[in-house]
Amino acid sequence: MWHVICVGSEYRLRHLQHRRGTHQPSGNGVQVLPLSYQSNAIPSAVFVESPELVYAGEAAVQRADDRPQAFVPAPKRLLGYGAASVNGYEVAPSVLVAAVLRSVYDRALSLHNNCPPTRGSSPK
Repeated sequence: MWHVICVGSEYRLRHLQHRRGTHQPSGNGVQVLPLSYQSNAIPSAVFVESPELVYAGEAAVQRADDRPQAFVPAPKRLLGYGAASVNGYEVAPSVLVAAVLRSVYDRALSLHNNCPPTRGSSPK
């Protein structure tokens, strides 16, 4: 099973190849995974509670009003600029983006019975 994450203003996870017995793709072999209860996309925002605890997506947006200094609406724009000062911490932008990617991966696992993607095959 292959996954592609579209990193635009939102993150989307698409299956290019599926295991037998799981979600079946549409005619073109691509399936968009529902990443939230309302949408196939999530906000790419993060909320830094601490460098070890970074919330992503809707969880980040819901916390933004409480501490705006801990909120980063578009962490991918920080890539290539060294550490970012967020909520009093110096955090590598890759840590912020990784939190968003991890939330997408965790959602995909939850929709596939916590079965991770297979390796060794390629999309056709």
